[in-house]
Amino acid sequence: MTQLSSLTDSKGNLLAVSDKVRDEEGFTWWVLSMFPEINSVVGITTNEDRGDRKAFRPEELTII
Repeated sequence: MTQLSSLTDSKGNLLAVSDKVRDEEGFTWWVLSMFPEINSVVGITTNEDRGDRKAFRPEELTII
């Protein structure tokens, strides 16, 4: 039986794909994918001018 790991934000809330989150610098992202095995979350920007993706540790994010 496989046990799924979960990732939580800076306040201990459970993160999910498609959550809108804020990073420590105040930028807003959508959670695109999560990798519990390496404690990483990939976010895609909500600002079309930036048009990028970035990897975060879950504790660097706060669900909005």
